[in-house]
Amino acid sequence: MQESWDVISQQVKQLPTQLHPFYVIAGKPGTGKTAMARRIADEGLGVYVNLSFALAQYLLRQQDIDLVSVHDLLMCCEEIYSSGLFVFDNIELLMTLKLQVVPLFQEFSRYHPAVVIWPGTVEDGIFQYSMPNLDDYYYFRDMSVLVTTLEHKSGGNL
Repeated sequence: MQESWDVISQQVKQLPTQLHPFYVIAGKPGTGKTAMARRIADEGLGVYVNLSFALAQYLLRQQDIDLVSVHDLLMCCEEIYSSGLFVFDNIELLMTLKLQVVPLFQEFSRYHPAVVIWPGTVEDGIFQYSMPNLDDYYYFRDMSVLVTTLEHKSGGNL
């Protein structure tokens, strides 16, 4: 897991120098994605945002939700946490809203560097969440996104 951390920390440190600083850490449950995201914050490289918790609180106050209001929610992170790199974890609620998740974060990264924890697989540019034939199945293709995939079960330990 240390070698994964070395790769990820180098990518995260380079994000602010990129035109659209957006980076995805992908992996199946138990591969250490959340531990990696929290370590980024603990090392002072970014702010950890548990998006499902924040988004759930926001949605409870809304009558209608759309892409614009979700974008506004992401932008309010700027007001809460000032500026810098944001590490978004637990993004599954966005997928239940049937939003185009990666393009949403790519737009956000125009203003702030962003690391997104992808709770699924990414192979050959195909982002996949859940399994085919399930209600929450979600996939799309994007070859432009920088991705590191965690593959080994770590039990959340680094």
